[in-house]
Amino acid sequence: MSVGDTAPVGAKSGWVKTAAVWTATGLLAALFALAGVMKFVSADAAAQFAAVGYPYWFCILIGAIEVVGAVALLVPRTAFYAAVALGVVMVGAVFTVLTHAGGAQAVVPFVVLVVLAAVAYARRPRFGR
Repeated sequence: MSVGDTAPVGAKSGWVKTAAVWTATGLLAALFALAGVMKFVSADAAAQFAAVGYPYWFCILIGAIEVVGAVALLVPRTAFYAAVALGVVMVGAVFTVLTHAGGAQAVVPFVVLVVLAAVAYARRPRFGR
């Protein structure tokens, strides 16, 4: 082994972190793109929003945020802001599910919120560094 063959400590695990962040980002983007589009094409989505007391325009707004956020997640420069915006949507989802359906059904949106927080942390802007 020569001096040129050695890598700095932690350099070999850097690609694992990158792959994990991109995998989580891709899965989240697919999830939110699908969920957002379904809010536009499915009458059931509007009925679910109405069942918990939200107006139809709110369903469309959330769908638009989800679709735009899904695309923005895939752009490294905007991924942090997209994850934060989608995180706000998921906080609302967790709150809504907790107040209308119970704790067990809030697990899925809470897990999505945690993954969004991890992506936001990994993609946070590094000002002045």
